[in-house]
Amino acid sequence: MNNFIREARQAILTMSYHARVGHVPSALSMVDYLSILFRYFVDPRRDKVILGKPYGAQAYYAVFAQCGWIQPQWSSYGSEDPSWRYCMGREHPLVTFIDDTLGNALSVACGIAMGFPGRVYVNASDAYFQAGSVWESIMFAGAHRLNNMVMTVDNNHMQVLGFTPDILDVEPLKERLSLFGWRALSADGHDLTDIHSTCEIAFASPSPFPTAIVFNTVKGHGVSFMENQSEWHYRELSLPEFNAAMEEVS
Repeated sequence: MNNFIREARQAILTMSYHARVGHVPSALSMVDYLSILFRYFVDPRRDKVILGKPYGAQAYYAVFAQCGWIQPQWSSYGSEDPSWRYCMGREHPLVTFIDDTLGNALSVACGIAMGFPGRVYVNASDAYFQAGSVWESIMFAGAHRLNNMVMTVDNNHMQVLGFTPDILDVEPLKERLSLFGWRALSADGHDLTDIHSTCEIAFASPSPFPTAIVFNTVKGHGVSFMENQSEWHYRELSLPEFNAAMEEVS
């Protein structure tokens, strides 16, 4: 699994550098838990995959390629090819719905979960919970006990303008989700053992309630000069920075 994630991190940096794009730290913060989720628990060819965090799409592409679901065409990232857009588009064959407005993914997931007999998986960020429509959907899912829904949260405590608690605090997120009728779990989003054991509870242990896993992560994890640095949200990698980052994740 370590090799799987290392290669995914290298792919994130390679795509980002050659496409001259940002959102690199957003991808790095969630690649550890996405790797385990899609390697062992979620299959987009069977499950419904809803993205409430479409930015940092490099992580999805990297993990999907590592799983063998797409070819690793890193030079295509950021192009007009609908399968390789900078922000993953709704037409991507492995994703059911992508919320580029950052507020509607969970409501769409609720509608799907009401009529779909299988699993509905949603990935979101902590800043996603600053939208009022999100909390309406959380209440709806809890009240209707949509127990075929699993949501993961990239709780990296940062957003475009700085630290989430300084802008609009959403903590204690796990406890708030529990109050609205969810089975809420939490894990260290960079501890592979903790991620896997928590996912086993979420996906293999039956519950009458929808399940959320709050993964506590570090934005830019694995690249020291990006970690918890808000200026890297949109910043592009120079060649020296790319080389230094690749050395750190190798």
